[in-house]
Amino acid sequence: MTRWLTRTLCVLALFAYLCPLAVNAQVAEDRVAFIIGNSGYPKSLALKNPLNDATAIEKQLSGLGFETKSYKDLKVAEVAGLRQQMESRLKRNSVLFFYYAGHGVQIDGRNYLLPVDATLNDGDKASQESLYLGDVLHAIERMRPKIAVVILDACRDNPFKDQKNSAGAKQGLARVDPPTSTVVFYATRPGGTAQDGDQDNGVFTQALLQEMIKPEQPLEVVFRRVSTSVFKSTKSEQEPWIEGVIREEFVINSFVEKNPVQPAVQISPAPVKLTLENSSKPPLSAPIGAVLPEVSDNKNDPKVTAVSNSAPEQLAIEVPKSKPVSWEIALRSLSSVVKNDLQELNTSYSCTNDECIPYKEWTGKLKDAEVFEKMKKSLESVKNSSKLKLCEFDLEKNKCVSDDVKTTVISPLSPIRSSYIEGMKLSNIKLTNSGGIAFDGAMLQGARFFGVAKGHASCAEQSGKLEFLNHRVDLNIGRTYCLGVVPVPGTAKLQFSVLISDPEKKQFIVKWDWGLIAFMAGGTGSGIAKLTIE
Repeated sequence: MTRWLTRTLCVLALFAYLCPLAVNAQVAEDRVAFIIGNSGYPKSLALKNPLNDATAIEKQLSGLGFETKSYKDLKVAEVAGLRQQMESRLKRNSVLFFYYAGHGVQIDGRNYLLPVDATLNDGDKASQESLYLGDVLHAIERMRPKIAVVILDACRDNPFKDQKNSAGAKQGLARVDPPTSTVVFYATRPGGTAQDGDQDNGVFTQALLQEMIKPEQPLEVVFRRVSTSVFKSTKSEQEPWIEGVIREEFVINSFVEKNPVQPAVQISPAPVKLTLENSSKPPLSAPIGAVLPEVSDNKNDPKVTAVSNSAPEQLAIEVPKSKPVSWEIALRSLSSVVKNDLQELNTSYSCTNDECIPYKEWTGKLKDAEVFEKMKKSLESVKNSSKLKLCEFDLEKNKCVSDDVKTTVISPLSPIRSSYIEGMKLSNIKLTNSGGIAFDGAMLQGARFFGVAKGHASCAEQSGKLEFLNHRVDLNIGRTYCLGVVPVPGTAKLQFSVLISDPEKKQFIVKWDWGLIAFMAGGTGSGIAKLTIE
């Protein structure tokens, strides 16, 4: 009895030691935010909301544990000091939020954030006076913070559009290739224009404020919901865009609501598996806090090993690795859920050499530099002559049942009632620092005449990307303009939810959704497909 009491006291002492570590975990995460809001430009270019946006973001981030560095109506003379302060403040354990609201422009393919007193009648001079986005990203690359989030609510319009001596300036911002563990979230797609909004905040920042404060939402969920909200509220005129990837899950508001000082890391209520060594009995289950079996000094007695199903940050011991399953079994496991709404479904499996493991477990292996480099090399063979090939896929039969995917169009202007998508022709392919690819692509689609003959449509190239995020594979392709699917020009959007990924074979099982909007015409389609990069 004395021995049992002694061991119980030791266990309690261990928890007493570890619990303060969990409580202080938030302190170990150094949160810092640099926030810029520029409204006070010359009268013709003055903006209504950026100061309000920056003030609201600063208040919200401050309540979420961030040390905030705020710049209101940033001037040319302050740019150098901002860059220096950013480099001197960042640490290896920092979580950085860099937020900018104001005028932004690309000049000769480079992105510049414009101070309120920049020379706006001369693009060359303005580029020398402005905050170059590349400098911000280079500082992040040099200082290597734990996580860096760059948010750009810019591109209200092109301040140089009426200046004859600013031919290198183009509408909107250009795409960038962020450093590792860095994501750039644009208010609108590259080259697009963001709306300033009719309320106190811009359309993009208003959606960001609403989603960012919701507790326990991973960053990728926040971004996706902001993007959806903005796209819907602007009637598809503004579509936020993301570049880069953060490989570990990050929750902006991991505090309990109405208690902003509560630590982000808490002991998880997830069940604990109790594995009895030297025993043939199956594992037991008990919630954290349950009384554990007595542990004896006798070497012949079973010993209790606690293994938590919770995340490593939640005072947990490593989750046991899953046993790989075959490609066929992975497909079979999906076939039972495809009838449900898959909009929120994350990638289930990642496969290598016909062995599939849970996707989250696979992304955890990417922290190993050797594994990460091997994954990157598998995509280096993707060339400008490559294409994304789509075929209608039967999960149960494990094969393509059509050499394309079928869509439906409705138009009183012609007898055409069906269309198809073969895939996408790729160009300007670039391997990103995150291990994915960025590309431009032209959709290969067209219409069927009387269900037999095919006629190809002419579609404009749009930007796209393939990224391996922490919880899912993100395959994102911009809205495109097509002529030939229906008799009049229309805009089409092809969206993917990747269900199973095999990066080495460059093939993916996806749920796809397609929509077309044109004058007196429309189109729709969805289903399961196999997507291969050929």
